[in-house]
Amino acid sequence: MRTLHVGIQTYTGATRWAGIALALLIGGVAACSSADRPLPDPAPAPTSTTASPTRSSESSTQPRETNEGILPVEMVGAWETVGGDATLAYRFLSDGRYRFAALLTQPVPEGVFELTRIESGTATVEGEMLILRPTMATTTRRHHEDPDGDYTDRPEPLTPQRYSWRVDRDVLLLVDNTGLELTFDRQS
Repeated sequence: MRTLHVGIQTYTGATRWAGIALALLIGGVAACSSADRPLPDPAPAPTSTTASPTRSSESSTQPRETNEGILPVEMVGAWETVGGDATLAYRFLSDGRYRFAALLTQPVPEGVFELTRIESGTATVEGEMLILRPTMATTTRRHHEDPDGDYTDRPEPLTPQRYSWRVDRDVLLLVDNTGLELTFDRQS
């Protein structure tokens, strides 16, 4: 399993992280929907749910409380990871909406290369799986050395993504279907 503990800076080099971040930005957030595992249709919004037990060391036998929302309480909030030249951030709302932002900036000889991805949609949790269904995704590119290739808010494919997930205290761990782990720290 490949691991990037970006939140605690244990990745191997800014160049590797920048390459991974670029892939995440261009291909969607890890573009981790599996062709051999179709995504289920979204379920109607429940008025109150209890998800499967968490693997967190704090509450290994307690059910996940959703506080009258769709997402587990421990997932709701703002999460961010910073490493090398990239910043990735999620905000999950209890009603199942999410927003994602990613920014990659790299110095180039004549300025800075920037790639930004903004995505929003709906999130559902099915046991240990987090399923993100984007309803909007755009990418913006700025490159001083190649201004003809620049674009602003270019629509991107709305590809559903699947992650196994876990919250342990103030750290959110997402693992895509290739085994890539990303850690996010809770923001206050």
